[in-house]
Amino acid sequence: MKNLFKYVKQEPGKVTVVVILQLICSVFRVLNSLINVFILNSLIKLDFQGFFKYILLNILLFLVMTIFLISEQVLSVKTVQFLSLRLRQDIILHLENYSVSRFEQHDTGVYTSWLTNDMNLIEENGFTNLFSMVQIFGDSVFSLIALLKFNWTFLPLVIILTFFTLGLPQLVRKKVASSNFTTSKENEKVVNVINDCLQGFATYNIFTAEQQIEKRITSAVKKLIGAKVR
Repeated sequence: MKNLFKYVKQEPGKVTVVVILQLICSVFRVLNSLINVFILNSLIKLDFQGFFKYILLNILLFLVMTIFLISEQVLSVKTVQFLSLRLRQDIILHLENYSVSRFEQHDTGVYTSWLTNDMNLIEENGFTNLFSMVQIFGDSVFSLIALLKFNWTFLPLVIILTFFTLGLPQLVRKKVASSNFTTSKENEKVVNVINDCLQGFATYNIFTAEQQIEKRITSAVKKLIGAKVR
């Protein structure tokens, strides 16, 4: 997590905009729930004037919320890509300092995997999850504020649920990190096998052993699948 924040700090403007949009969307989601409560209360009281008023208000809120949600999604994806770019640049700078002998300790497929497959893992399980936590936090806080309007006795329950929502993922963080590491290694092997097979296509063709290409790649991919679902 600490390493993720290193790159978040390198794009403060973009990250701040996304966080603000996420918090605004959280407010809209809570308001939408509140208006639904008012709509139901209006029906119970047979207050049709209030019912239609809240329906129109809900439609307007939904339209505005949709605009913010789309903007948040687009900017969030772009920001994750910029954060990923920063990480790629760090990896490339690190590789540039390698000596030739050290660089040749790994096949080029390994470095390709670092800059592609591993980046996808970090984007999905790192940066994207970080923004998801902000959204969960925003939803929880504004829900607490809304509940205080009705009855403060709900407060302890919501706090407990919020703790579990934010805390439980941390309990399995080491397991997830280990799984991601294993997946990363298997990705490297798959890339290496594919490169070897394609580079040796002429040799396979000479010995009419093209079927071995499919067998080797399939075997490597099956191991990758096993690592992902472990």
